[in-house]
Parts: sequence; C-alpha cells; structure tokens
Amino acid sequence: MKETLKFGIILFLICLISAGLLSFVYGLTKEKILNQKKTEEAQTLKLVLSAADKIEEKAKGDFVYYVGYDKAGKEIGKAVITSARGYAGDIALCVTINNQGKILGIKILSHSETPGLGAKVADSGFLDKFKNRSADDIGSPDAISGATISSTAVINAVKEKITELLKE
Repeated sequence: MKETLKFGIILFLICLISAGLLSFVYGLTKEKILNQKKTEEAQTLKLVLSAADKIEEKAKGDFVYYVGYDKAGKEIGKAVITSARGYAGDIALCVTINNQGKILGIKILSHSETPGLGAKVADSGFLDKFKNRSADDIGSPDAISGATISSTAVINAVKEKITELLKE
C-alpha cells in the first residue's frame, strides 16, 4: 500500500511539473505564434489580391473581411479568410472575389487531410476550377474522388463566404 501511494505521488508530481512547463512554454510562445499567423495571413492576402496597392481590414459583427484598392483608391476586390470542417480536421482557406462577384482565387492556408486524397483540395487543379465563377456557379466543380467530404467542405465554405462578401 505504501509503495502504491509513493508511486502515485511521484506520478502526480511528474504530471504537475509537466503541466507547469507546458503552460510556461505556451505563455512564452503564444505572442510569437499569433504574430506569425498574422504575417502569413498578410502575405496570403497580398498574394491573392496581387493587383491591390492597399488592403484594408473591415468587420461587420463577427464577419471579418479584407478590401483591396488600386493606386487611385478604387476597390478592386474582396477577400475573406475562413475555415471548413473537412474529413480529418479543419481546412483554412482564403477566398477572393472581384467587384463583379467572380472568384479571383482560392488559397488553402492549412489542412490536416489525408495525404494523397483529401490533401488534393490544396492542389491547383482543384482550386483553379473555381476561378471566374460566381456563387451561383460554384456547385459545379467536381468533388475529388475519394475525398468527397474534404472537397465538398471547401465548395460549401466558398459558396457561403462569397454570398456574405457580396452583401458587404
């Protein structure tokens, strides 16, 4: 009995120390991780709104989106960063539309889909099918064979966010 209690206390102390160390490291890296995420988002926005000289963040309630302007200050497009639940986890993506509501481009920021199947949602062959399409015309890109859940999640997220962007 004494030995069981001794091992229980030792295990408790190991867990307590480990949890404390993890909490400490998280506190040290949290700010850096958030800054890195913001930097990656800014780079992505500059990539997908490449013709924009200025990109401005706007918010309407919980909906955050970005507007790109040319040198003359004329709006040239909008972008939104969103995520969708795929087969193996969340798929983070950036969707960009022009002033006519046509898709300029989609970029997958991160995903945890199955390599070789669901990961094909990040391939340009799949994403290029969306270019120059409107929200009403998005349902027609074919789902990826073997990755129906992942590709359908991307299609639905794009439809939803384009509809929201057009309201702004």
